[in-house]
Amino acid sequence: PNPFNSSTEIEIELPYSQSVSAEVLTIDGRKIASVIDEKLSAGKHKLLWRPNKNTPSGIYYIRIKTGDNEYTRKAVLIK
Repeated sequence: PNPFNSSTEIEIELPYSQSVSAEVLTIDGRKIASVIDEKLSAGKHKLLWRPNKNTPSGIYYIRIKTGDNEYTRKAVLIK
């Protein structure tokens, strides 16, 4: 869901096994969390971000890197 309250989930599908990293950025580009940084098998995967209790409400970006590709998704946290 977006906006979300306690956690948000992003689904990705990989055509083959590869390294995946996902990090959470503030609106000004500061990294505040790492969601994943590991090799995943081919297929569908769900990436889950649960902000800590000190993370304020606001707009965040989740940047996902897979091989040569990079995707960014907007996430709105409302507490």
